[in-house]
Parts: sequence; C-alpha cells; structure tokens
Amino acid sequence: MCAEQYPILQLFQYLKARHHQKHPVKRSIKDYSKQFWLSDFPSHPDIQFGDFTNIDDEELVEIDQFILKVRRPIIKDAPIPPDEIVGLLAHGWDDLSKDIRLIDIAEGGSTITIKGLKDYEDQKEAVLELMSKCLVIPDQKYITDCIQKGNFSFKKDQSTLKRVKSFLIQQDAQLLLSLVDKKASRQTALLGSEKIVRPDTSISENSLFTGAVYEPSMVSELKKEILSSHRIDFLVSFIKWSGLRLIINELTQFMANGGKLRVITTSYLGATDFKAIEQLSKLTNAEIHISYDTERTRLHAKTYVFWRDTGFSTVYIGSSNISELAMTSGLEWNIKLSQYDSEDILEKIRATFEGYWNNPEFTPFIAAIDSERLRQALKSERRSSQDESGNVVFNFDINPIIISRKFWTS
Repeated sequence: MCAEQYPILQLFQYLKARHHQKHPVKRSIKDYSKQFWLSDFPSHPDIQFGDFTNIDDEELVEIDQFILKVRRPIIKDAPIPPDEIVGLLAHGWDDLSKDIRLIDIAEGGSTITIKGLKDYEDQKEAVLELMSKCLVIPDQKYITDCIQKGNFSFKKDQSTLKRVKSFLIQQDAQLLLSLVDKKASRQTALLGSEKIVRPDTSISENSLFTGAVYEPSMVSELKKEILSSHRIDFLVSFIKWSGLRLIINELTQFMANGGKLRVITTSYLGATDFKAIEQLSKLTNAEIHISYDTERTRLHAKTYVFWRDTGFSTVYIGSSNISELAMTSGLEWNIKLSQYDSEDILEKIRATFEGYWNNPEFTPFIAAIDSERLRQALKSERRSSQDESGNVVFNFDINPIIISRKFWTS
C-alpha cells in the first residue's frame, strides 16, 4: 500500500467503527424492541406453519420446507365490533365498501346519540320528539329493525315501532312538481296522455347550454318549457320569423290553455322581422311592448322566463335571439336558472322585467294602430331592407366623382 492511500484507508476504518458504535449488531432476540413469537400468531386459514421439527438446516434446504407462510387475507365478512360500540354504528357497518358512520340526530346545538344500550329507555321520549322535527333521518330503518328484533336493549314495543315507521321516507320517493285538475286544468293538452310534459333538463337545478351535439337543443327545451308553464315573459332584442315559426305551435297551444305571454323587444338595427311581430300579435293573450328609441335604449338582452305556480319557474339567459340559427345549430351559450335553486336571481329578473314593461320607452304594440310605425322604424334602422315584393332595396345613392366619370365615359 502506498503512502498516499493510507489516509484513505484510515478514514474508511474510522467510518466503519463509528457505524458499529452507533448501530451495534443485535445478536440476541432480547435486543430487539419488538418481538413476535410464532405462538402469538392467530389461528387463520391464511397463516400456515411448516413442520420443521427434527430437521437440520441442510435438510430444510434440500426438501424446500417452510417455517411460515402468510398470504393476504380475503375478507368476505366484516368482523363483529365490540358490544360497547356496536350500538353507535349506523346501518351498513358490515358493508366493506362503505365507510362506518355513527348514528346522530341533531336539532339546533344539541345532539342525541342513539346508543341502543341500557340508557335507551331514558332517551326514548327525547329521541321520538326529535325525530318528529327532522325531515329525514338516514338511519330510521336501522332503528326500526332494532326495535322489531329487540336488539341492543331495544324493547319489542309495537306502539313505538309504529311511531318510528311513520317518520320513514320511502327510498323510491319522487319530488312532487305540480297538481293537475283533470276536470278543469289550463293544461288540458297534457292530460290526453296522462303525462306531464317537462324539459329534458331539470327544472329544479341550473344547467348550461353550449350547443354541443350531446346536449338537448335550445329549441326542443323551449318547446317543453312553453307547454309546462303558466305565464311566459320574453325579453329579446331580435325576433326573426325563422325562429318564431319553430315554437309558434307550442305558443298557440299554451295560450289556448289559458297561458299569458308578454314580449319586450326593439327595432334596434332593424333586425326584427315585421312578420314575426305581426304573428305574435295575433295570438290570444299575447302582449308586445317595443322600444323605438334605438339611440338610448339599444336593448340587447336575451331572456326567456317561464313562470310556474308550483314554484319551479325557470329562466334562460344567454346569447340566443329568436332565430332559427341561434336556437338550433349556432354556437350560442345559454344558462338555465331554476327558481328552486336561484330564487333571488329569478326575483330580480321579475322586478327588472316589470320595470321595463311599465317604462314609457317600451310602448304597447297594437297591430291596427302601430303596424306602419313599426315597418318604418325597422326600415330606417336597416342599411338595406326588402320591399313588399321581396326585392332588395338599397337606402343610399352612389354618385361618381369627376375622375370616376372619365373612366365610365371612356
């Protein structure tokens, strides 16, 4: 060994000695802090002990004998919990796919835990009173089973069992949306099939329409909203006949059943079709207010409100005007809000619409009186329009300048 390598050897010898001092080799079982003897293993089919008595080490290797085999257990049934806590566990504690929950019934700041042990009789009246105030108690069925079977110190009391069962809510219960009088209903069109027409999207939750192919189309939802409403308010900047004709039959049926329609629109940009307003005005129970002041008002909102006396009113707010493209295949975004989920927003919409409806800037449209005024207003707003024969009319003149005349005459 050369002199240059000797210091390196000393360094590694020192590190080895330091490691042995810090982590001494444990040569006795007693030196280990944790010990687990074979005799301590539980009796379980997933634990196997080998027969290694009277076999030396060399023979053990030759015959491939084993001392201990442990495999991952396959648990099919949940172990029985101790008696002290089993009464605190909610129904379904033995389902391995679910989390364990405790039975609690809370009212205000106080909580009563149904232990199902010796003190149940002392708490019975308080529990029953609390249950009568609760809308839903998830573990009532478990309680009734305990009373009926007499488990966990519950007494087999038929009167108590009957009272508890009266609080149960059926798992297959459905939300009541409306009551229909078959003899005198305004929605008589719905009674022929004995089926209430509802939109595909929920009338109790908010939804977003983006024009995706897997979503219900805007026009199909509007048709069903119309047929299931009591009153309708439209606040829309442009009304095209191409869009109105898609829902005109549903609007006619809606108003024939006693529904009322209110429409607020404008002559802004001349985009509205006169024919659309004319056809709307012919519908029974339809009222139209129009803003002709396009310099100040410039209404550009698109809102469709469907009021229901049941409290499940809905509103569509977004980018779709009443036109075929906007209501069918256009890349339009519209959000549907439910009164059940967004009551404050629906109330603000109602108040704002009433403010517009009673504003003198939005004047009532009466076809016999205001038809010519609307025609002229729409024409004046358009850069180009169509005459009564459908021919395109340009509302500007072309006058060539001097240099242009030279080219035209040459």
